[in-house]
Amino acid sequence: MRRQLKYIYDHHLDDFEDFMVLKNFSRRTVTAYMQAVYQFLDWWDNEYPDLPMSDDVVRKYLVFRFESNKAWQTVNSDYSAIQKWFKNVLMLRWDIQKLPRPRKERQLPRVFSKEDIVKIIEGASTFKHQVLLTFIYVTGVRLSEAIHMRIDDVDGNRKQIRISKGKGNKDRYVLIPDVLLELLRTYYLRERPEEYLVNGKTKGKPFSQRAVQWTLQEAKKNAGIKTTEASTPCEIATLHITLKVAQIWFFYRSRWDTSS
Repeated sequence: MRRQLKYIYDHHLDDFEDFMVLKNFSRRTVTAYMQAVYQFLDWWDNEYPDLPMSDDVVRKYLVFRFESNKAWQTVNSDYSAIQKWFKNVLMLRWDIQKLPRPRKERQLPRVFSKEDIVKIIEGASTFKHQVLLTFIYVTGVRLSEAIHMRIDDVDGNRKQIRISKGKGNKDRYVLIPDVLLELLRTYYLRERPEEYLVNGKTKGKPFSQRAVQWTLQEAKKNAGIKTTEASTPCEIATLHITLKVAQIWFFYRSRWDTSS
């Protein structure tokens, strides 16, 4: 069995990565799926080294993941990765009766009031962080889309932004209100970012996803709003600020001494 596992590591995982590249999966998806299969193989080697690879082994693994209190999103991602690896690389049987896809959990996100949103944005430690949170809330773009937004993607004449290779590797346009456009212009003149709309610690480099999550957590803490760290990605993805709140916040920002 050890020999079989070594062969899978050496050959079939490389084949799986090639398959996803040819299917034009995003780099983030390729990395996540490869990691999911690696974890599955490690578990198989430790728990059932004498069992041949089969959908019975996968079933045991998915049950183990649920019993380990993994979130639905995590188990569902494991399911998708292993299923594609099984069917398209190993060419093994995948019995959907034996391996039903995990049912999606339906949880309502917390909805902040307008006043709470203003407090959160005001609670961010720097002007750059405040603009970034406002941009995410106003446009409703995904976190990964916001941090990879390039300066050239903002079209002030058409009052829109271009999302390059968003979900499903698809491009799209999002309209932005005048008040956000005015804020972005003020931000650009003050911060002078390079290439990306919001730079990380290094000029010309994007803000990291983890840094945005930390920024939101700190802003909520400073605003006196308590939520769990696990809820942060959901809040970033689902909470959209209203135009009125953006106007309120821009009014506050316009009173800030830009020389400070």
